[in-house]
Amino acid sequence: MSPATYCVCALFLVGAAQGVPSGCSWIERGFGSRSKELQSLIARMGGDVIRQKLPVRFPDRMYEKVQKAPMEERIAFLSEGISNIKDLFDKNLDAVTWDRTQLEHFQVVLYRQWTELRSCVRSPTKYGKRLKKHFKKLRKKVLHNMNYNLQSWELIRKAILRHLERLDLLSASIKRGKTK
Repeated sequence: MSPATYCVCALFLVGAAQGVPSGCSWIERGFGSRSKELQSLIARMGGDVIRQKLPVRFPDRMYEKVQKAPMEERIAFLSEGISNIKDLFDKNLDAVTWDRTQLEHFQVVLYRQWTELRSCVRSPTKYGKRLKKHFKKLRKKVLHNMNYNLQSWELIRKAILRHLERLDLLSASIKRGKTK
């Protein structure tokens, strides 16, 4: 191997070591396209996104803090976010009038994201409990208090679209290997 080739290989290895942790190739090869697919599906499976204000505040500060967290923590947060969304869409969907094919496709893609990300995570993030609490509030203050009616699910769809957009931005920062 020539000295120039050796230097190029060494630089490549150093750059790769600073990117996404080994064992988490899903973020590099599949998360982004599936994330866009999820956003498109949830936007299309209902009508226009409802303008009504959510009774639960969106956790913008938490996303900002996670954006600055170490790489492993950001990956764990991605996994926890997808897991919470998946759990929300697991039951009580009787009132929705969304396109069932698109809803089922959304659930399949969501499950795939969750399965792939789970294999990347070694330990939960310190933000996991707060994120779970946020989703619990969504379930209680929106779905439960509104008897899981169509309007409550439209509010949830609005919130989840925003979560998916923020998780997509987070995954992009992971791919770049940087904090913001």
